[in-house]
Amino acid sequence: MTNRRPSLIRAQMGLDLLIYRRSLASTMIIGVIVPLLLAMATHELAVAIPMVIGVGSVFAITAFGQDEVSNLNRLYESLPITRRQFITARYALLSCWLAVSCLFLLLLTALTRPSSPQMWAIPLLSTAILTLVNATLVPLIVRFGARRSTWVLFGLAGVTGALVFSVGNFLIGQDDLANLFTSTWQMIWLPTALLAVTAMIALGVSWHITQRLHAAKDF
Repeated sequence: MTNRRPSLIRAQMGLDLLIYRRSLASTMIIGVIVPLLLAMATHELAVAIPMVIGVGSVFAITAFGQDEVSNLNRLYESLPITRRQFITARYALLSCWLAVSCLFLLLLTALTRPSSPQMWAIPLLSTAILTLVNATLVPLIVRFGARRSTWVLFGLAGVTGALVFSVGNFLIGQDDLANLFTSTWQMIWLPTALLAVTAMIALGVSWHITQRLHAAKDF
């Protein structure tokens, strides 16, 4: 059974992609086109980040929420995969989703402010925030259900997006501060690295908590 675990997890990931391909594809289209147009029109990364964070948070609702709404848990229970492997497959997909979001933010950075070294930390900082949002949201959905957790999603995404937007606009509007920030751009990498490590630890803790919550459920 041990030798089959990776293949079973990959098979579960493929099944999830097959089931949710339409909703995830439409989400990715919205999450790519709208922020890209905003960034290209304004030449500012800050206006696109809230949209990317909001759309990036949809994965948890799409995957875990639809299980409840469409009553897919009984289908998954009939498959030759343990609940632990099922949750591991979901978090592997979530990690891929976060990686794609980070790559897209790096692309937006290249299109808006490629000459500003400190701006390259913002995609990593935003991805860390997005990871923390998803790490918080997934256990809430598993514990309380998608309907109750939807407002938490909008609240978390809205607050974090507005915070990043406000800080970005403030820095852009302050020439002296922006010059100081540019000359000491290395200073941003320490908090960015700390937040990234915190986000990865939070994702691991979230995976462990979700496994325990999912194992205790009666489908």
